Amino acid sequence: MSQLPVMINQLFTTILEMISLFTGANHIGSIIIFWILAFIILTLILFIPLHRKIIKKLEIAKQELVKNIDEIIYFLTKSQYESKISKKELGGDPCMALMREMFKSGHFEYLDNIAIIKENVGKVELLLQKQVATPQQRNQVHRLQKKMKRLIFRKKTLGRINTVSTLGIYKLFW
Repeated sequence: MSQLPVMINQLFTTILEMISLFTGANHIGSIIIFWILAFIILTLILFIPLHRKIIKKLEIAKQELVKNIDEIIYFLTKSQYESKISKKELGGDPCMALMREMFKSGHFEYLDNIAIIKENVGKVELLLQKQVATPQQRNQVHRLQKKMKRLIFRKKTLGRINTVSTLGIYKLFW
């Protein structure tokens, strides 16, 4: 067991000598080059696959969130239809008002307009005097929003680490 640290030290010394031979660097320069290479290898083996996995999870979370928002908009339309209240009494078509607000914002995806959607659903619920979205649906949307924020933060952080360690080459491919 005492041979292991000696073998690791000999391996490290051999690697440093090889780096020094190829680069012409002194001992401290060889150590710096070794750690830079170790960081790049760690990135290639660990961080890039982890980043790809996070990107896949983020896409799945986005799809699930869009599905939940679609369901809420469906229930909004269904509630309006079942209420037998005319569009005049409602002050217009709530779904069209929702879409109009989304288009005014300049962002056309649900994910960018969740606050607008929540606000309009609340307004329609007041007008219809009926709960359109169940508390479970609201909790699910809120939970997915939090999950997506965490995944986006992780994706950006790992993306930056990968970009720095691969000298910007990784940025070209994601």
